[in-house]
Amino acid sequence: MGMARFPCAGQHDRIEVTARIDGLEQQENVEIRAFQSHGGVTVCAVRKGSAECDEKLLSAPGTRVNYKVHVPTGVNLAARTVNGTIEAHRLSSDVQATTVNGSIDAALLHGIWTKAPEFSAVNGKIRIDIPNNARTGVNAETRNGRIVASLPGFRGTSTEQVLSGTIGRAAGGANCLPILIRAVNGSIELRQNF
Repeated sequence: MGMARFPCAGQHDRIEVTARIDGLEQQENVEIRAFQSHGGVTVCAVRKGSAECDEKLLSAPGTRVNYKVHVPTGVNLAARTVNGTIEAHRLSSDVQATTVNGSIDAALLHGIWTKAPEFSAVNGKIRIDIPNNARTGVNAETRNGRIVASLPGFRGTSTEQVLSGTIGRAAGGANCLPILIRAVNGSIELRQNF
């Protein structure tokens, strides 16, 4: 199992990415790259000899790479994978997580953000923990799965495949940027209990 580590900045305000490539044979064909990009740092797996990350998820080198990412408070996260799971806990900034054949397990730390949190999966389960103090909109839908929600104080409409409304105390001071969750062939679980 190969590993690459990319620390940026100081002790408590740094971004740290650890990447592990499964299999000796795969290590010979894949490299982990980090690039400064417009608006941040991009870390990805590329075929040996490729110069930079490709924005198209399906052009990835087809190798299992496990990433562990630590970001400081205030740093936004955009995580994308084709065949992997995204676990993101104690998120206190803007987040976007997308997977094709994996699941998403995320916990939002605060109920305020500058960009609507977005979570999407084609063939995987999405589980989102929302803090008790959140006052925001929630829009969730799944085509071939089921939505299970434990959201005290939820107001809106809810079926097994669509949930749309608000959580938290009455409208005053609510975040106008709703949490957006979409799945095609997976279930969605929403919890507000921490």
